[in-house]
Amino acid sequence: MEAIYCMNKDVFKYSLKKLRERGFIGLNVDLSDIEGNQWGAFGCQTVLKVNNETRTVEIMSELDLMDYANDDEEKELDERLEEIEDDGTEAAETDVRVEFARSSYAPGGVIPSDDGKQRKEFIEGRIKILKESLMEYEQELKELTQLYYLKVDNNEYGYLNLDLDDNTWIFGPKQQNNGFQNRFTKEEITDMNEGLWGIAVPVEEDDRRC
Repeated sequence: MEAIYCMNKDVFKYSLKKLRERGFIGLNVDLSDIEGNQWGAFGCQTVLKVNNETRTVEIMSELDLMDYANDDEEKELDERLEEIEDDGTEAAETDVRVEFARSSYAPGGVIPSDDGKQRKEFIEGRIKILKESLMEYEQELKELTQLYYLKVDNNEYGYLNLDLDDNTWIFGPKQQNNGFQNRFTKEEITDMNEGLWGIAVPVEEDDRRC
């Protein structure tokens, strides 16, 4: 069992996306929730319990997860105690109980160890998720602010220029003149005419060619 702690909605949405791409099935959570609306049920206490064997996902609070973990520990402890040979001593049973006491879930759902290895792996995993989420947002921001020429022909006057006074188009150079616009975002282009997107070229890419 894997637990993904979603301290904010962005982590929650990103986790759902990755689980959806990996073919997991949500039992009590809709993995197609691209807006992350289900995060509000538990807020910063939201946890996604991932079962890699059954390829299923459940949403719960950290408190629910701790109860779940405690139930599993008690069940495993009972099973281990049943395996102890009845040798007339209490030493074996005491060793098992001590072992389980030391492995109780710590705050955050991470099992402590003497060298902190598991805590380190947990933190590294969370950092990786956040970095990947940050990269996606940076890429989206770049795409939203990217400027394009509308290039019709490979010559100096092969660029569409929009006359801002009467919203008419003329062929002209890539250098912007007063009263004209020839650099546009993708949203501006598709809002005017989606067909224009077919002749759009990134400003930086075209400038490097000249």
